[in-house]
Amino acid sequence: MRAFIARLVMIPLFISACSAMMDDVARLGERGTDDTENDALPVSRDSDSDSIFVPGGCDEDMAFGCYQGDVWCLDEDSESVGLAIVCVNGECVDGACDCLTGWLGDSCDRKVSCVGTSDFVFCQTETSTAANGDLDYDICLNETCVSPGSCNSADCNGMGSYFPLASPGEESWRIISQIEDEAAVLDNSTGLYWMKCPMGQTGENCELQIGASTLAWMDAVVQCDQLSYAGYDDWYLPSEFELLSILVFASGDLAKVDEDWFPQTPALDFWTSTTYAPDENYAKRVFFDSGLLRGNHPYAEDGNVGLKVELHPVRCVRRDAISSLANRWERRIEDGSSSHPVVVDNLSARMWMGCPAGQSDSSCTTGGMLAMILGDATSYCENLNWAAYTDWRIPTPNEYFSLIGSSEVMPALGAREYWSIGDQEGGYYVDTGLWLIGGRAASLTHPIFCIRDLI
Repeated sequence: MRAFIARLVMIPLFISACSAMMDDVARLGERGTDDTENDALPVSRDSDSDSIFVPGGCDEDMAFGCYQGDVWCLDEDSESVGLAIVCVNGECVDGACDCLTGWLGDSCDRKVSCVGTSDFVFCQTETSTAANGDLDYDICLNETCVSPGSCNSADCNGMGSYFPLASPGEESWRIISQIEDEAAVLDNSTGLYWMKCPMGQTGENCELQIGASTLAWMDAVVQCDQLSYAGYDDWYLPSEFELLSILVFASGDLAKVDEDWFPQTPALDFWTSTTYAPDENYAKRVFFDSGLLRGNHPYAEDGNVGLKVELHPVRCVRRDAISSLANRWERRIEDGSSSHPVVVDNLSARMWMGCPAGQSDSSCTTGGMLAMILGDATSYCENLNWAAYTDWRIPTPNEYFSLIGSSEVMPALGAREYWSIGDQEGGYYVDTGLWLIGGRAASLTHPIFCIRDLI
């Protein structure tokens, strides 16, 4: 259910053909609300008379918005919901809400066609003949509607992060469910909703076992998709990027989950929905004791670790519809010199060096890429003066993952292993070819990009 919005927004009205009285329709609708729980109501404005009306009443033949339950039915971002309300002689004749053409679903948040649509927008596709059946979680990828879990193929992986990243040191969690033993945790930074307890556990501190604590990958996909929990029924198995977002990566320490919000989280590999591209019998997992992201893990003692028939813990996620990802990236010159380009991620409020360390100019063809030990890479970023900025730092693994899909503005990124955060003994590296996270001794050498915060 969408929260009340915080401003008035002009949007076109869609009037469905319900009766002969549909000739009496209005010009424009407008609504506004407050994000807090109060008595403020959306409003409608007659564009000719500038008169303002509130839901529940009509004036002459003015048609405007309506509520579905306690939610104003006009969509804030996609304008996917239209109106089937007509006012005749001051009376509301029909208070139903219809989806605009091209949208469907109970909340009008699913696209009929993904052509011209951003990745990760909800859609609807029939996959009943697939191994996992017809799942509810369908998303647009490359202008095609796919069901990642049903597809069972790397072709349907939802690559990249479509959500903002938390600022370093920011804690943004809150419990949003009051249903007993069904606590859900909302990350205000990313907008993702999480099961507080891993599947099979319950209780205030997740101390009670109520079912299987580990599942095979296909079972994990289906059980998340069919889950009704904390008042929601649109859960799904998270991608690696979603699951990694609840881990805290900090220099000098292994990544960890915040036990205050996610108690009794076992230090084991958790399933993600992402099929491992080199071998589709495997799926990626996030190790909750270190933050490593594994596929067919090269350090496994047996060759079956990561096979989809293996049993691993599961934590399901849900989200609301997303805004368009258009104009997320921008490559530009900040200091008047083309030798120091920068790349701005408007979604996550981060700025990147436009070239890896050692290279420069608009296309990163001047100089040679530097490979450094971890201590030197960290110092390089901390002492860097690039594009007249001096507050650079070494990126976290999650920040590197946010670069997926940025090849047009990051032409020199390539498929390499880059240093991320660590200490004098060792640190994380990110493989930007297979998009995996590993650990290495600090004495080994890797290239580096530097990053800075915009807020």
